[in-house]
Amino acid sequence: TANEKLADLSVPTMVVHGGEDPIVPPHFTVPLHNLPVGRRVELPGLKHEVLNEPNWLVTVQTLIAFADESLERAS
Repeated sequence: TANEKLADLSVPTMVVHGGEDPIVPPHFTVPLHNLPVGRRVELPGLKHEVLNEPNWLVTVQTLIAFADESLERAS
């Protein structure tokens, strides 16, 4: 299953999930949070397309912060 393969993940990985996602329930991404390289962020009030929401800037800032932290750890 996909959850069994998660343990093989070795690169920094982030999932940004809308708390009101009607397509993929937010609890589906919880297993990623427990991985050493994984990060899960649930943004309250957002739906499935977190970059097409009125407060898309929060999503972009979250992604940039994760990228900056990952690059800093890698150097």
